Parts: sequence; C-alpha cells; structure tokens
Amino acid sequence: MEQHTLDNGLTVLINESHAHPLVTIDLWVEVGSAYEPEELAGVSHYLEHMLFKGTPEHKVGDIDRIVENMGGLWNAGTSRDYTHFYITVGSSFFEPALKILTDVVLRPSIDANEFERERSVILEEIRRKQDNPSASLWDETYARAYEKSPYKGSVLGPAESIKAMPHSGMLGYYAEHYQPGRMTLALVGDVETSHALSCIESVFDAALADRPAIRPKEEAGVEFDSLGELSINAVYASRGRTDLRRDTQEAYVAIAWPAAGMDQLDDVYPLDALATILGDGRTSRLYRTIREEKQLATAISCSYLTQKGPSLMVVVAATAPDKVDALIEAVEDEMERMRQDPVESKELDRVRAMLRNQRIFATETTSGEASLIGYGYTVSGGVEFEQTYLDRIEALNAGDLRRAAMRYLKPEHRVVTVILPQQTASEEPPAGESN
Repeated sequence: MEQHTLDNGLTVLINESHAHPLVTIDLWVEVGSAYEPEELAGVSHYLEHMLFKGTPEHKVGDIDRIVENMGGLWNAGTSRDYTHFYITVGSSFFEPALKILTDVVLRPSIDANEFERERSVILEEIRRKQDNPSASLWDETYARAYEKSPYKGSVLGPAESIKAMPHSGMLGYYAEHYQPGRMTLALVGDVETSHALSCIESVFDAALADRPAIRPKEEAGVEFDSLGELSINAVYASRGRTDLRRDTQEAYVAIAWPAAGMDQLDDVYPLDALATILGDGRTSRLYRTIREEKQLATAISCSYLTQKGPSLMVVVAATAPDKVDALIEAVEDEMERMRQDPVESKELDRVRAMLRNQRIFATETTSGEASLIGYGYTVSGGVEFEQTYLDRIEALNAGDLRRAAMRYLKPEHRVVTVILPQQTASEEPPAGESN
C-alpha cells in the first residue's frame, strides 16, 4: 500500500491488485454523528442521503443509471466517527467512476426541495428503528452508557431534530466538514499507482475549483478524553440497569462495559481477542455456556465497538422475560472467569486463527480491502493499525488478555439495558423499573 498526501490536503491510500479487472474507490470523510452540534443532531446521516440526490450536471436518478450502465455497485454509510462513499466497477471504468464519486461528494446539489422530500424518508427510518427492539437496543445502550460524550446520541438523530432541521444548517455543516483535508481515499484494485494518483489529483482539483477555502486537517475534528481511571466517570454514565417496555414477545438485553478507543491502540488488540472468545460464533464461551448448556438465551453475542475515543464492549442477547435476571448473572460469571482465569493456549490459538481468517477473507474483494484500509486510517489516524494488525494479534498471550479483562470488564462499570414486553394488567413492574 502506498500513501500520498495531495496539495489540496486529500490523503490517498493505493493498493494495486491485478488478480481481477476490478477497482474499488472508497472515499472516507472524517465526520459523523459525534461531530454534530446539538441543534443539528442527525445531520451527518441526513446529508449522506442528500449527496445521492444529484449534482449541477446530473438530476436525481441520473447517477444511479450511469453507475448501473458501468456495471458498478455503489453505496455509502454513516457512523459516529465517519461517513464514507464507495463504488466498485470494472477497472476499465476507473476514471468515469472516480469522476462520478468525486462529483457526488464534492459537488452535490443539496437542493432545497429534495431536502424537504428526504426529510420524511429519514423520519420513517427513525420510526422503523424505534419499532425494532433489537435495533433500538443499541441506541438505548449508547444513550445510557455515556454521560458526557459525543457518542451518546443516535446516528440517525432524534425525530425532533430532523423535523426542525433547516436547509441552511445542512449547507453550513457540509461546507465546514466536506473538505479534502478531512478526507481519505482508499483505492484498491487493477490500477497503476502513478496513473491513478494523477487522475485523482486532476479530478479533485477540478471539483474543488469553485469551493470555499480548504480547512486544514489538523484544525478539524473533536477532542476525546482517553479512557483512564481519572476520566472514566466523566465519559461514562452511572452504572446500573434500566428496564424499558416495547411491543415485543421476547426480552432483549444489552450489557455494556467501557473499553479503549483507538487513542489507546495497545489495548485494542487484546479487546478484539476477548470479544471473539466471549461471543463470536458457536464456539464462543457465551454461546456454549449460556445458550447451549444453561439455555438462558435464544441468541447471544459479544461485540467490541471500536471508535476513535472511549468505546464499548457489549454483550447482547434475546431471552424469555422470566430468564433475564439469570441471564445477566450468567454473563457476569463468564466475565469474572475471564478476569480471573488465564485463557488456555488452545483457545488462544483458535481466536488468533479466527481473527486472522476474518482479516484475510475481508481482503479477498477489492471492496473489503478498501473498507479495511479506509476505516483503519480514518479512525486511528494512520496506517499502523491496518498494516500491523495481524502481527499484533499473533503476539498476544494469555497475560495480555487477562490484563485487558481486569482493566475493562469490571462489574462496577457495567451498564445494563433491558427491553421487555409490554406488561399486562395483572403484571407488577420489576423493582426499580424506569421508562
């Protein structure tokens, strides 16, 4: 992989791969819901939608037809830390695909009428998420896990903010954040690096010709406090349990612990391994013990949600309402076991192999590799994370995992969120329930 920084501030990461005549262009913008002012909550995701609504040269729908005629696939995604736009085409279409993607991101119309039409689409997306208990559980967990953090809110934003959002507010937010100094272009596939770099520079400079002055990259972004014993109470909320009622048959449980972000890179690798041991697949501890042996869950997994700043380790499960307390206790037992007992070498070898294979499988497609490269650079701020990931995983030992578990998986730090079925008239609410 080659790394270049253009005069306009754009970071370009290129990995030539000539196994197939394909190329993926993945453009990452260092902005997501964590960067939003309160009065524009949800604007990053709303703006992602608007960038697909045409450019000065192409009306709504034109670009979809152009990409389809190239045989290409394209999409976008928004998170708390970033927004990215990507397209995969046959390598013979590299230059027109680059032009289209650059125009979409750097020269969008953001038309006022389309802005109003899309508002109802965003509101419906929020309603669907709120009606889905397993999906809304994640937002509820973030809202309760964080005290003072830009990660607290939903990526979609609250409906009230979307309803009140002015078109001028989105235009200002776009002008501030969508500058090349805050962007990383990951290019993977059947290209020649020097030619591709020349094309990228030419296309970006042309698109930027009528735009405002570039905002320097080092001045952009938000500040995150590192997760340490001194800051944990400022970043994360009071520990405890919250029970919520929804129209559902099962109970949905999320148990979250504070965890390191990319600003504490040395801890990311053992935390990845811990999450894999605990809840990745049928061989994981939580699946075997809680689902299979104790039959306390119909589904259970563990995820380490790695972000730029202080992050979360989260166990999520579905279970019968009368098994919630036993499920939480069983998860706590498994966490204590992880804290006290060293991981056996056989289990550590299995986890190393799983993480290694996941990484390798992801790089078998140009889109998968571009996503890894772009994500790694945008969230960590450099190429070290992606380039050394497998070596760092291979170097882990049982002591590394136990130290990470002792530091982060503390029972006094956990936050529990439970979604229960609507109570019947004869049912007494659980002690301490809040809504």
